[in-house]
Amino acid sequence: MALDSLSEHVDLMFLFYTLLHRGFDDVISGTAQPQITKEALEKVKILIPPLAQQHRIVAKLDTLFGRSKSTREELERIPRLVERYRSAILAAAFAGRLTADWRQNRPNTADGKQLLTQLLASRERKREKRGAWEAFDPPEDFEDLPDSWAWCPVAALASTVSDGVHKKPDYVEDGVPFLTVRNLTAGPGIIFDGCRFVTKSDHEEFIKRTNPERGDLLITKDGTLGVVRAVRTDVPFSIFVSLALVKPIDRSMTDYLELAFSSPQVQEQMVGVGCGLQHIHLKDLRRDLIPIAPAEERGEIVKRVHSAFAYIDRLESETIRATRLLDRLDQATLAKAFRGELFEKAS
Repeated sequence: MALDSLSEHVDLMFLFYTLLHRGFDDVISGTAQPQITKEALEKVKILIPPLAQQHRIVAKLDTLFGRSKSTREELERIPRLVERYRSAILAAAFAGRLTADWRQNRPNTADGKQLLTQLLASRERKREKRGAWEAFDPPEDFEDLPDSWAWCPVAALASTVSDGVHKKPDYVEDGVPFLTVRNLTAGPGIIFDGCRFVTKSDHEEFIKRTNPERGDLLITKDGTLGVVRAVRTDVPFSIFVSLALVKPIDRSMTDYLELAFSSPQVQEQMVGVGCGLQHIHLKDLRRDLIPIAPAEERGEIVKRVHSAFAYIDRLESETIRATRLLDRLDQATLAKAFRGELFEKAS
């Protein structure tokens, strides 16, 4: 049947569903630039039932796929809701709301000023020259914290706040991993797959400025801003200037600080500057204020946030699984339609 006469005998939506079911793998030609030619398409053979039956099939498929579309749209909303849920959990955690019930069952043995004094004393004992910091007062519009908490600048919590090498290195085929923003944004954690390498001698020179170690924190500071990853490996590596490194004075705070840096309260302070590509200046990062809870409560916060995030991760996995099942259901529905099994037979 000629293509120009199809509309007289075929419901065009029936043709659409037929071709959607059939696929085009056997008529695609070319490798570098795959294509379907008019001549190949004209040779495609399909079964055409009477027009009335076509209309009936199309109406049934429209109904079924309408339901499938609605379900798919609901599933597509879940990732956005998940991100909002994560942000809400972190906001509650670092305002003290997530552990409000926990504090009610424990007496306050210290207030925020005492906590801050302890933190600053620890910093003075362990500071490095490059970690010098200025006195501070939290702005009046900052969120109120529980009485036992304190706002503390990053520089007071870290022995060093620095960034990576400022020049593009000479890459080699194999050597010491060299990380950029992409290695922190390609997935959860620090992704070493696909990273570039530098020579051991270059690495030894680079780490004189910035030496990433287990328990440190990496933060993206150029382009994509504020992605935070804790270093949980003993594999040596170097970093580019696009990454900042924060060395906590107290390594037991690493998990807490990783979450705190990701909270809305701290993310809102990481404002980029510059035209075009945005940057976070190290001097600004050092002054950013972190909500700090007493040590025992910090552990409870980490436990509760990780528990909530584990639930969210399961929800995301189930969403992905449901979407894949929906794809298979759509294909199964088409297959059933074109086997003539879409409608129940009369008894």
